[in-house]
Order: sequence, then structure tokens, then C-alpha cells
Amino acid sequence: ALGVIVLAVLPYYYTNLTWQADGTMRVFPVPDVLFHIAVANELTHTIPPQAPHFAGHALSYHYAMDLWTAMFANTTGLDIRDLTVRFVPTLFLALSMLSVFCFSRSWLGSGYFGALIVFLVFFGEDFSFIPGLLLGQNVDWSLRYFSIPPAVLPLFYTNPILPGLGLLFVGFFCLQRYLQERGGAWLFLSALVLVALTEVKIFIAAQIMCSLGVAVVLYLVAYRNSELFKVAACTVVLAVPLVWPVLLKNKSEPNVVVKCEPGLYVSQAMEAIGIKDRLSGWLPFTTVALPIYLVGTLGLRVIGVPGILTAIFRPTSKSALRFILGVFVVLGLLIALMFSITPAGWTFRYNPVSGTFLVQSKYVAWLFAVEIFQALYRWTVARGISAALVATGIVTMAAGLGVPSAAQHFIYWRN
Repeated sequence: ALGVIVLAVLPYYYTNLTWQADGTMRVFPVPDVLFHIAVANELTHTIPPQAPHFAGHALSYHYAMDLWTAMFANTTGLDIRDLTVRFVPTLFLALSMLSVFCFSRSWLGSGYFGALIVFLVFFGEDFSFIPGLLLGQNVDWSLRYFSIPPAVLPLFYTNPILPGLGLLFVGFFCLQRYLQERGGAWLFLSALVLVALTEVKIFIAAQIMCSLGVAVVLYLVAYRNSELFKVAACTVVLAVPLVWPVLLKNKSEPNVVVKCEPGLYVSQAMEAIGIKDRLSGWLPFTTVALPIYLVGTLGLRVIGVPGILTAIFRPTSKSALRFILGVFVVLGLLIALMFSITPAGWTFRYNPVSGTFLVQSKYVAWLFAVEIFQALYRWTVARGISAALVATGIVTMAAGLGVPSAAQHFIYWRN
């Protein structure tokens, strides 16, 4: 219900591209919306689709999200515009929320804390509301102070990261069941979902496959455990028919610039907050600026950092999935803090690729943060404190510290 309310409130969803009484159309010109409408239109009559604005050239970009739109258009007769900004986003939102819930409930063993993870993944944000309120600037706080879009933005911006997030958590669920039961069906489903991610959101697929690769090496060498190797091998076999044609279509190499720029986001954040001059030098940067940035951009998720580090540096023979989740979170942070990945000539503060990896890490980091809430709940209830009182306190804390920046983001774009 909360997700649908957001879709109804934001101007680029339910009310976008609607006819008005005077015959004009109400348009909120989001480039992503126009791009996906163009791709879906192509897919109604040809696969692979041609690139928008470049007739005769096949699109070398994942288009599984738009394939859903095209299929519904062909089978139901609904308009591509209605499907792109109204029906399909609602479907993806519901599927992704349910996927996050199913894995979170299984991971924590609690439906209530599983629901809390869903709430925080889709509506929890960073601590940008602190400088936002102090400085009083009428900007999108997260984007302004951390140079990275808020994690809620791509979930509500006609972006394939929305169905990709749901598919990622389905993959976690299948992988968890396979590691518990060693069933061939769960092995196949785990690999199939990971491969499907390459056609939905390539950056999520790259991040989870790199995390899986690190885990494969560790568990083969340290524990002689080949279960993750089987998943990786099966994934490679299924991925080759999909990945190979993409590599061939991109053999001319796109004009993308990859630079090692440690601390670029941190420097921009300190400048935006107005304290960059006070933190010049290597020592103030690493001891003050970097911690401020990490705490600020992670927000309430920061309470899960000890659990993330424990998962990575103290793995056990039975904690393979926990290790993968920890590596997934840290990998996104390292890519964003160490590298700049942009199209040639890009001059904007927002880095469209490396920032995406950090956003993806933020979604998974909530798992470790809510584990702390769950441990706190059990500890306090065991000491005779009212369960209802503790639950109310946890929800109030989570909403009070996690939601303000997301709410400001929605209000800002609504206005």
C-alpha cells in the first residue's frame, strides 16, 4: 500500500502521460520513461530491439524489463504508455517487495522483522537529512550531500533495478535452500536466477557474481566445500548463450572511461557540507572525512557494519551465504569509493555506474542492520520488558532515522 501511494504521488508514474480535458497530454519528461517506452515499442514487433534514435542498430542493453511490457501490450491490447508508467511498475513493485520479504523472513526466522526489512529497503535512506535540515537547502538532500542518488530513487524511477532487486533476493532464497538441502532443483534455480539478472540489471549480476566467485575460492581452499563451485559452474554454462552475443555486439568497445579516483565522492561530500577546507591532508581525510561519509551515506545501516565485517573475516563452514552477502555489500562500497566509471566527457557530479554499485550494496546492508534490531528485541524481552513496547521502540527508531531523507526525496520530486 505504501509503495502504491508513492507511485500515485510521484509525477512520473500514474498521472504521467495522461490526456487532459483540452486535448493536451500531461507529461513529466523523465528520460528513463521515454527510453523504456521506445524499447518496449520495438519489442512488440522485433527481438532484439533496435536502439532508439539509431534505426538499423541492435540495442546492446539489457531489455528484460521492457519485454514484460511488450508481452502485455501484445496479449492484452493495453497501451505501451499505460503499461510503462502505471501497470508494470505496480507489478514489479509488488513482486520485488514480496521477494525481499520471502528471503528476509527465511533469513531471520521472523515474519515481522522480514516486513521491517521490506519497509527499510524501499523507504529507508541515509543521514543526509542532518545537513539538509542544518543548511536548509531546497535540493534532493542525498544527491546533493553524497553525490549519489538516494537508494529509493531507482526503485521509483522506471529503472530495471526494481525487478533486478526482486530477482536478486529470489536468488538469495534459492541459494539458501540449496546450501541447506543440496537439492539439484535448487542448484538449477540458483544458477538460472543469477543468469537472468544479466538480462534485467547487468550491474547487480556483476556484483553478485563477483561475490560468488570470491566465496567459491575461499570455500574450496579453506573448507574443501564444492557446493558454491557447482553453483558457479552451472551459472557459467547457462550464461554463455546470453553473454557471448552481447560481447560480440560490443566488440568495438564503448567509449567508457574508468579511473582510479579514491575518495572522489568523499571530497565532493565534504565540499557540499562546507567543511572540505578544514579536512585537507591525508590524516584528516582518512580519520574524519571518510568515517563521516560512510556513516552519512549508509545511514541507519551502519549498525550492521560489525556483522558485515564478522561475516567476511570470520567465516565458518556453514556461513557461506552470509559471507557472500557481506562481500556483496563491501564490494559495492569499494567500487564507489575507489573508481570513477563514466561515459567519456561526463561532467556531472553523479557517477552513473560506480554509484549504482553502492546503491545496490545499501539494499543488502539492511539485512545485517535488522539483525541487530532483532537481537536487541530478544535481549530486552528476555529481561522482562514488554514485547509491544520494545517493538514500538524499534519501529519508531527505524522510521525516525531511516525515513526522513527518503520522504524529503519524494516530496522534492513531487513538487
